[in-house]
Amino acid sequence: MSLVLLFIGTVWNTGVRTSYSQCLAARVFQGLGWGVIDTLVQSSIYDIFFEHERNLRLSIYTVIVVTTTWGPPLLGGITSRGQTGFELQFTVLSCFFVLAVPAIALGVPETAYDRTNALPRIDEGGESPYKESMCQGISRDRILDAINDYIVKMKPYSYTSGSADSVTLLEAPRAFIAPTTLILFFTSFFSYSSLWALSSTLSLLFHSVYTTTTIGVLMTGPWLLATATATALALLPLFIPRLQSRFPVLSSIPTQFNNKVITVAITAGSFLSFIGILTFGLHTNAGIDNGKISSTNLPEISFVLGLLAAGAYIFDAISRPLISLSTASTRHENDMMAGVACWRTLFAGILVIAGPSGISTSSSGAALSSGYGLRDMCIGFAVVQTVIAAMAAGVWWFYGEEVRRWDGMVMKLEDSGAAGKRSKGREGSFFDTD
Repeated sequence: MSLVLLFIGTVWNTGVRTSYSQCLAARVFQGLGWGVIDTLVQSSIYDIFFEHERNLRLSIYTVIVVTTTWGPPLLGGITSRGQTGFELQFTVLSCFFVLAVPAIALGVPETAYDRTNALPRIDEGGESPYKESMCQGISRDRILDAINDYIVKMKPYSYTSGSADSVTLLEAPRAFIAPTTLILFFTSFFSYSSLWALSSTLSLLFHSVYTTTTIGVLMTGPWLLATATATALALLPLFIPRLQSRFPVLSSIPTQFNNKVITVAITAGSFLSFIGILTFGLHTNAGIDNGKISSTNLPEISFVLGLLAAGAYIFDAISRPLISLSTASTRHENDMMAGVACWRTLFAGILVIAGPSGISTSSSGAALSSGYGLRDMCIGFAVVQTVIAAMAAGVWWFYGEEVRRWDGMVMKLEDSGAAGKRSKGREGSFFDTD
């Protein structure tokens, strides 16, 4: 369904240049489809892979998402410079559905199931019934049989589950209001939302100075620094143990998140966000003359936006490890990650809508009538971001363990049977067959 909504919105956007209402309606379809995929892809990774296999896959997924979010505007500016304008971008994007539709239909089997109920119980010390088959390797005939079996059994609906009690039904809503979820949201809110708000107003701010192609180039900084930050923070924990075994001098570097590491990460993200937001506002405001930007430095603007993007994705990188500390249940972990993503996306959209009004200070809504709106807005965002980040760092430093206990109380992990080995009705371990 989400793919259908994305397809409708993308195709519709290929012919909306003369109608704002149609453009807005098409973007609504795109937003509905994007929101579903933005959460379900990650939950599929949680379902498919075992816990010790998951970090690398989630890291790769994170890097791909960051790269494909901030990289396309570079090509979009070049594509939009012709007579067709921005509509040509959506024409190009529509071509990708030729690959996306078969890939979704044939390459994404149903994965939301309970492995512990699907696999037979294995007594401790017993021989695994799958050991022999797993050691035989995969032959060509077995692959063809598996493909044929999947196509024959594929159904256009999800699996049918048994009756669910109120505790199970309320798992996701409780995860959305868990203390860790809310603290992570407030910590990253202004850096993440400011990045989207300022990026969305670039054409409004610089149309009198730069062409469409040049405005797209302004995304070079966010693309490079956001991708580099996401890659380093996602993959570095996977390689630190190997580096420590080879270079003993690095043994003092912690391999897991603790209160000190969390505080350092929040401080670094807040510092980069503060510099990015404040410098963007002050530098851009200095070039305003008579309500228009008369002079500015393109590389500097791109770089400070990149610093803001790096700060925002530092906060994003610490979300999953912090949530993992609060719950050992993969189901709750994914719900909390989805909660952080939903809260941030919701309020980022609000800030994107309010951004042009904050920049303009005239009753007619003309952009940059005095220029002080942009400066004041960026100063306010930078100061509030710093204050909130300092409060969050203090909470994690002094009350980290208490916050995790509050998470368990809010989400009722004991009642849902998600607290480690005390899970109800679960005997043995499905890791025995891995």
